[in-house]
This record gives sequence, C-alpha cells and structure tokens, in this order.
Amino acid sequence: MEKINPLEHRTLVWNGYENENYLVNTNGQVYSLENKIYLKPNNFKRSSQLVRLYMNSRKESLMIHKVMSETFSDLMGHTPLSRFIKLGGKLTEKAKQGINLNISVDHIDRNPLNNLISNLRFSTHTEQNLNSGPSKNGTCIYKGVSEKAQRKEDHIGIVVRCFFAKKKIPLVGCSGQVTKYQRVHSKEESIQKQREYALLFDETLKAGIIDQFSDHPILADEIINEVTYLNSNHYDLNASSFV
Repeated sequence: MEKINPLEHRTLVWNGYENENYLVNTNGQVYSLENKIYLKPNNFKRSSQLVRLYMNSRKESLMIHKVMSETFSDLMGHTPLSRFIKLGGKLTEKAKQGINLNISVDHIDRNPLNNLISNLRFSTHTEQNLNSGPSKNGTCIYKGVSEKAQRKEDHIGIVVRCFFAKKKIPLVGCSGQVTKYQRVHSKEESIQKQREYALLFDETLKAGIIDQFSDHPILADEIINEVTYLNSNHYDLNASSFV
C-alpha cells in the first residue's frame, strides 16, 4: 500500500463527472483508492502525459492536463486573452480577425510532461502558439530562425532564414509568412546573422500583436509580457557567444 502524500487531493473529474474510485493531487498524480497506489503515467510521444484507469467499467487513457483542468479548475490561471473573455470582455472585429479563441490547457513552461497545477493555465489556441518555443527539430536555437548549409561553386555557404510575418499574421503562425534570408560564408558570420534575425523575428511579432489588438492596447501589452515567447527573453542576442 502506497501512502497518500500531503498535497491537496480531490475526487477525479472527467467530462464533468466525478469518479470516486480515484483521487488527483495538485502535482498531477492520480491515486487509485481500490489498489491504494499512485498510477504510473505514460508519456505519449513526449507530447502529453496519459494515465490509464477505469471509467464506466471500461479502461481508458486520460490526458492528465485535462484531468487537472477539470478537477482543479478553480486553481487554474488564465492567459490574458482567456481572462479577458472569461470576464466578459468583447473584442472588436479587427482584433478577432484570424485568431483562434478556442480555449484549452496551456503548459506555462512549454513542457507537456509537467502537469503541476502551478504550470497549467487556461489559454486560447492563439496564445498557446505565441507561447511555443523554437522547433525541437529545428536547425537553430532561436524561434523563427533556421539555417541550411549549401554548396555552390566549390565553396560552402550557409543560408540563414528568418521566418516572420506582417501585421496580425504572427498570431496565427501559418498564412502570410514572409521569408528573409542571407548567404554567409563562415560559422561566425552565421551566428551573428542568426542573432540579428532572432531580434527581427521578435520585433515583427510584437508589432503584429500591437497591430492586431490596436483597439485593446492594455490587452496587447499583457499578451506580449505574459505569454509571448521572445528570443531576447531567453538569450543575450548582443553577446559575442551563445549563452
């Protein structure tokens, strides 16, 4: 028998119904009252954490972050846009254009396996996109920047690209993408260009948010400061070497 730890526990809630056979704590652990153990979670492709348990006499796999959002909904925070909607705020037609206002659970530190209640918040899909970091499979540590080695005319060059967009498009992250690129001929030159383009991406993204929410300037400022992943907040882009 495994002892229940002293964290707050509540009866598990899923799809609005309580399952009195299980408890959930604020660290995202699920406890079986029948077996007297904490259930071992499964990491699904490192994109979410699942737990298998019985619901209505059938064994099902539940996403832990969704269990947390239903069981501890009163302890969950909100991103600025989600909070604005929850409090009854009305966006202008310009602000609503091209953004996704569907609300789900966002992992604040961008780690889908960290399901502590302090790391979860309700968020619009648009804000989740803004909170996403650089691609894990990318060729550069900066968001919105990539590089590709190319061989031409017996010398090797590196094409450094910055993917950024105009006006409100950065919020959506798909259509309207503009690509800026430059050929460089040394790793040092590439590093410098990557930094320049990382800053360019940041400034373009902030300008896009400000333009999108020009009718709601306080909301725009909150989205930039509370949600948006900016390269300059994670790296010293003026340093002579990577941090």
